[in-house]
Amino acid sequence: MNNAVKKHFIELLFFILLDFFTVSLCAKDFKILDTSNGLPDNTVKCFTQDSRGFMWLGTFNGLCRFDGAEFVIYRHDKNTSNSIVDNHVEALLSVGDYLWVGTTNGLSCYSQKEDLFYDCVYLSPSGEKKRIDVAIRNIICCNGLVFVLTTMDEIWVQKEGYVFIPCVYGKKMSWQAIANYKENLFLAYSTEGLFLIDAQKQAIVNQKLLDKHILSGCMMYYSQNQKTVYVGAGIGYAGRAFKINSELAEIVEESFALKDIKAIVDYQDKVLFGLDGGGIVELKDGEIVNYTSQNSNISSDAVHALFVDRRDCLWIGTYRGGVNFYSSYYDWFYTLTKNEEGLSHDIVTAIYPDGDKLYLGLDGGGLNIYDKKSGSLTVYSQQNSTISGNNILSICADSQYIWMAVYEKGLCRFSRTTHTFKNYDLFSIDKIYNANQVWDIQQGNDGNIWIIGSVVYLFNPKTESFTLVDGVYSASSILFDGDFVWISSTHTGLYKLDRKTRKICMHYHEKSEKVSLPSNFIRYMFMDSNHSIWLSTESAGLYRMDEQKGKIISYAERIELQNNKVVSIEEDGVGCLWLGTYNGLYKYDPKHDSFVHFGKMDNLWAGQFNYHACAQDNRFVYMGATKGLVWFEPQKIVYTHQTSPVYFTELELLNHSGSKVHLLGMEGKSVSLAYNQNFFTLFFSVPEMLTPDKVRFSCYMKGFEKGWQEIGTKRQVSYTNVPPGKYVFYVKSTDSSGKWSDKMSCLYIVITPPWWQTGWAWCLWILLLSGAIATAFWFYKHELNIKHLVQLKEIEKKQLVILMKQNYGFIRILRMNYVRLYF
Repeated sequence: MNNAVKKHFIELLFFILLDFFTVSLCAKDFKILDTSNGLPDNTVKCFTQDSRGFMWLGTFNGLCRFDGAEFVIYRHDKNTSNSIVDNHVEALLSVGDYLWVGTTNGLSCYSQKEDLFYDCVYLSPSGEKKRIDVAIRNIICCNGLVFVLTTMDEIWVQKEGYVFIPCVYGKKMSWQAIANYKENLFLAYSTEGLFLIDAQKQAIVNQKLLDKHILSGCMMYYSQNQKTVYVGAGIGYAGRAFKINSELAEIVEESFALKDIKAIVDYQDKVLFGLDGGGIVELKDGEIVNYTSQNSNISSDAVHALFVDRRDCLWIGTYRGGVNFYSSYYDWFYTLTKNEEGLSHDIVTAIYPDGDKLYLGLDGGGLNIYDKKSGSLTVYSQQNSTISGNNILSICADSQYIWMAVYEKGLCRFSRTTHTFKNYDLFSIDKIYNANQVWDIQQGNDGNIWIIGSVVYLFNPKTESFTLVDGVYSASSILFDGDFVWISSTHTGLYKLDRKTRKICMHYHEKSEKVSLPSNFIRYMFMDSNHSIWLSTESAGLYRMDEQKGKIISYAERIELQNNKVVSIEEDGVGCLWLGTYNGLYKYDPKHDSFVHFGKMDNLWAGQFNYHACAQDNRFVYMGATKGLVWFEPQKIVYTHQTSPVYFTELELLNHSGSKVHLLGMEGKSVSLAYNQNFFTLFFSVPEMLTPDKVRFSCYMKGFEKGWQEIGTKRQVSYTNVPPGKYVFYVKSTDSSGKWSDKMSCLYIVITPPWWQTGWAWCLWILLLSGAIATAFWFYKHELNIKHLVQLKEIEKKQLVILMKQNYGFIRILRMNYVRLYF
């Protein structure tokens, strides 16, 4: 067999195997992010993760930063010189606080602390600095140096700052691809062959000359898992593989038949290939698995980028399909739905696990019997059996029969051996109106079945006789507690009955003395291993009753359960409670008094859970929902608890037309605001890709607030009318399990007073006031002096008048004496 025939045979065998594994593969679930989630474009070409943990994505319509919850978009702005050079991003690399961004119109470097983009330049032969204005295909960092591959088939290396110079390795070559290898070595692929280059010495260490070349636009990756160099050229072209036996010895090409390769990455103990039109190929120990839109929920088969972050999560960038995100944590929950042909109807309202079989009651679909081992389904409904109705709300069983509560039809029995049904009309017993409205049935240790509904009956399966339990009406659920039975009501609260005599021992309601309930309308209840009773009320929320201590503990105000209803509860082996609600699944850890929510972000698409629809066996917990059946192993649902620090991102001024202050990297530092900038919103974030919906925040503005305020999952808080002064803003977060971190991030905020309230202004005011007082005092004294002078003048004037009068009298006497003397 010649080489050409052998090659075609290998290729044919490869694709036969690929097709086989594509068909036989179990579906893999991805979380999909696209423009509806805030992504700027559905074509994603590259990824990187910075030192803080934020993900950066390059798209056809801009660069974006992602914290797991929100996208922040960066686009070219022709009105500023410090924006990204172009919106079409092809390559990304994070080094410290800097992000290198390769676009179709050059290279930009983004300073995260400054929030500025800088255009990168190169040194021309004449020594002149010119902007890099060619398209960038790849960027790598080796031995602390940044290397850039351009569409001009050149490799440039960073000289200093944002300045690059061309790499010359003996002679000019047409470089097609570069990739990291080891420590100070990197790989370069040219039209002449494969080269191993020392980054520090800028010299070729080894080479593999080839008699053929891959066309431009190819990519290359060194797989540590396979110890192999892979080269791909995109759609329509075959890939190549090379083994490097030793760093300085030999490079050997291996047989490799995979085509259409656009991206490659090591993931766990495998190597993944992104194909342009063929989805993802997984290779491990010669075994091949292919994920496409036919056997998984991947949004596009055109995969252009692959990346593995530091939490071992897989990021898949597609052409026009957005981002596909995968983590092994997403394999926790199993579902059975009508769409998967596992059920005849989606609304699961009753569950009874029995070995490899699951007996499922459906609201509208009758009885389904699912064999977990074979995957087969048996359906019994009014259309193919004598079952009394298709709306089954509760199931219990003994060794011979499956017993079912059928809405408005009473009790129904299914024989395990003959597969026949027998129906019991409860109305015919005592002619009680609504007697067939049954919500729950439970079988006691004595074999008798308690029937809970508008009225309560005790049914003896052996004699097939019914006994009415007096005093309890509008019952909703039942619990067995040793010698007692607890029955809840939707009208009159909670009853505790003697199990043998069926007499009411205690009645708890809104006005009862020992323990008063928050509501008489109880829809569901559950007893935990500590004999506490959990009560789910219609309008007052969730409560826990400790009868011995006479206490009622409310969970209605917990932020996790606000505006929500708990409809089913199961307790696992370590005492944690699993709560099915109208808004997903919750895990309650009594040790830390914490709730953790599971929903769409955890690949749990159950919709709304249903009342009473829960059960468990020695391995799984089962819960019924409006979108099918969900089951999981509680002991496997454990997050690797990582409490990431909270990072401040920006401050938005509310009274200055939305002006923003960049805060990234400002933790523990100070920001100063003017007195008229005292209405603002602080934004912060925790880069959490797996469980962003489980991270909750609490904050405190020291000097302005009295204590901490929990704000839930919101990543911002607003303050208004903050007076001038010095403040310290603290914020902390929880981990995925709901436990609060001891680490707090702080930001010092100084609001400066207006100029007329500054220190020098107060000095001026004091001087002015003192001058005014002095001036007033002078005027006052001056006025007193004037008054005194006036008074003196008046006195003098009066004295002068008196004197003149006296003189006039004296002169008159003299005149009279003169007359007398001479005349």
